[in-house]
Amino acid sequence: MFLSEAVEIKENDIDFYFLRTLNHIQWVQQLGLRLIRERETLKLKEEDCRLFFLNLLKHDKSKFNEVQYLPYKEFTWFLKNQKEGDEMPIELKEAFEKAKDDHFKNENHHLTMFKNDLSKLECLEMACDFKAMSIEFKQDSALDFFENNWKEDNKKFAKDEETFKLICNTVEIAICLLEAKAINRAMLTYMKED
Repeated sequence: MFLSEAVEIKENDIDFYFLRTLNHIQWVQQLGLRLIRERETLKLKEEDCRLFFLNLLKHDKSKFNEVQYLPYKEFTWFLKNQKEGDEMPIELKEAFEKAKDDHFKNENHHLTMFKNDLSKLECLEMACDFKAMSIEFKQDSALDFFENNWKEDNKKFAKDEETFKLICNTVEIAICLLEAKAINRAMLTYMKED
């Protein structure tokens, strides 16, 4: 166990991890269905929709593999029970970083040091992921999170600036559709095409 022996994870904390993760995955899938309904706007063919939904059915499944399960479960437990001033134990921090790296290697909707480009469908899945997190954490807008956090942190991973702009524009369009925000129709001409 990564946390000190004085900390005991109770059965309901294990249930919390399963429920929290399942709820997140279900949100991503429901949001994906919303984007499928916007297939004409997003220029998705039927085969694109089928492949997109197949990806959504596999969303975050790696969080249950041997490398990720325990660190993610304990990280979730820590966040749920954290009090002001609590610092994450170093063992958990290190284990979680390894688990996160494994997650980024195994999940196709992350732009990281392991993957320097995303397909249009992966961009759409990422938009659903951001929106699902904004719902869970009661944030006003996934677009704000994307603009203020993700863009700056991930620019270094893109294979080039043009690719990064296409990824960002595609994700922004999808988030706007999910949040029922106006889309500048000119944006639709500058979107990832597979």
